[in-house]
This record gives sequence, structure tokens and C-alpha cells, in this order.
Amino acid sequence: MIWLIAVSIGCCCCCSLIVLRLLCRKRIKIDGKTVLITGASSGLGEALARYLFNKQCQLILLARRLDRLENLRQELSNLHPTYPKPKIIQIDLSNYEHITSSSILMNILEHETIDCLINNAGISQRSSVFDTSIDIVNDIFRLNYFSLVTLTKLILIKMIEKKQKNSTIVNISSLQGLIAVPDRSSYSASKHAVQAFSDSLRMELKEQYAEQNINICVISPSYIRTELGQQALNRMNNKNEKLIEDNKSSAYEPDYVAKRIVKAIEYRENDVIIAPFQQYLAIWLRRFWPERFFKIMVARNKRLKAKK
Repeated sequence: MIWLIAVSIGCCCCCSLIVLRLLCRKRIKIDGKTVLITGASSGLGEALARYLFNKQCQLILLARRLDRLENLRQELSNLHPTYPKPKIIQIDLSNYEHITSSSILMNILEHETIDCLINNAGISQRSSVFDTSIDIVNDIFRLNYFSLVTLTKLILIKMIEKKQKNSTIVNISSLQGLIAVPDRSSYSASKHAVQAFSDSLRMELKEQYAEQNINICVISPSYIRTELGQQALNRMNNKNEKLIEDNKSSAYEPDYVAKRIVKAIEYRENDVIIAPFQQYLAIWLRRFWPERFFKIMVARNKRLKAKK
């Protein structure tokens, strides 16, 4: 009975501290700031562009598909003609070596002050370790990790040189950057790498440039209704439409995730998980009871394959 009372008191104290911390949080509005978004031509990147444009942000949109960027810029400009017109840059970030050779990007970085970088561009995977070629593994890491590191370092150096304060770098990871699942080995590994890179960078900035208060925010969402799943299938030449989304019915809309990300930016959050309760439970299970987690995931994968 005594231990039950102690646990109850402990839980109440923890809840009170969490509520107090939430109430005392300071908000730094992003309205009117300059924001660079990668992978802005569709999905979550496009949703972020729309939401931030309505906050009168000066947008710098990067993507591989120029036609989509131009259409998005025109649509936004027509919607609010007096707002800052988005700037667009066509660049294939999977060729991360091209980042520093882009004259348009380098010119913008030289003359613009980037208040927020959102590393959103990425590709997924739908195949076992044995069926995933080294070329595809390389493609995934080049875009999901190496391009993110390259662009982050480039912009971070400018932030430090200009002595900017309260800037933010947002790295879009995934729930699979916290817990791996079958048939996503390389994608999960690339997102685990993003998480580790972000954690290390955050500590270094706190140690060396604390006065600038640059925040590193990692967003780990569950499934989102975007083209990512279909693109993963196309790369594996798998035309089975049933594979597009394992959890399509519970996937989040890009607009919802975009709003949550902007809130995380404004409240200077470090790690944000956007997932239903059972997936939070899976994270806990993987950490404290890994053997059980693995058994559950293997059984789940067998059930999913049996339905196809």
C-alpha cells in the first residue's frame, strides 16, 4: 500500500511539473520570418509552405520538380498578392554535392538571413534487406542524411557568422527513426542517423554558441498521407497498390502535421513525436522490453503480408 501511495504522489508531481512547464513556455512567433523548406513541391513540404505563407513568411522553396514549385508560387502569390513572393530553387538534393555549386542558393544565403531551415526532403523504402540493392541504400542516405547534413552546416555557418539569435533548424525524421520495422531497414537507418546527428549538434551549439539560442528540432511523425509510399514502391518496381500504406486509415493529413511543426518552432521544442498512443507504447516497449517488441513486430508483419 505504501509503494502505491508513493507512486501516485510521484505521478502527480510529474504531471504538475509538466503542466507548469507548458504554462511557462515562451513563444517566439515565426510570422514574417525567412524560412527555407526542402522538398517543398508536394506533401508535407507543400503544406508547410502554404501554412507559413499565410503567416507572411518569406519562403525559399527547394525541390527537384521546378514545374510544381512554379505552380505553388503562382498560387500563393495570387492568394495574397501583397505578401512576400516565394523564392524557388530547383535542385536535386540527392546530388548533395550540387548544394554548394548552386549559384542561386549561394547568392540567397549571402544576402538573406535565414531564420528557419526545415529539412523536409526525403525518400522511403518498401523492401527487405535482401531485396534492397546497395544503389538504393546509397540513394536513401544521400538524400535523407548527407544532403541534410550538408545544407544544415552551410546555413548554420551563416547563422553563426551573422550572430543570429533564436534561429531554428528543423529536421523531419520519422517514427521509424526511433523504432525500426521490417522492410524499412535503410529508411529507418537514415532516420536514426538524422536523430543522432541532431542530438549531437544540439549539444555542441549549447556548449559553444549558447548566447545565440539556435534551436535544433527533430520531428518524428507516424504515417502521413503523402506521395512517399507510392514513390518507394515505384523505386522497387512493385505495382501492388495494397502496399501503398500499411496504416493508411490512421495516417495524418499533411496540414495537421504542418501546423504541429510550426507550433514546435514557435515554442522552441527539441523533439516532437506525432503518433497515436499505441505507437508511443511501441517506443516504450522497444526501450524497456525489446524481446517482446520484436515478437510483436514480426507477428504484425506476417499478418500484413497475409492480407495482401
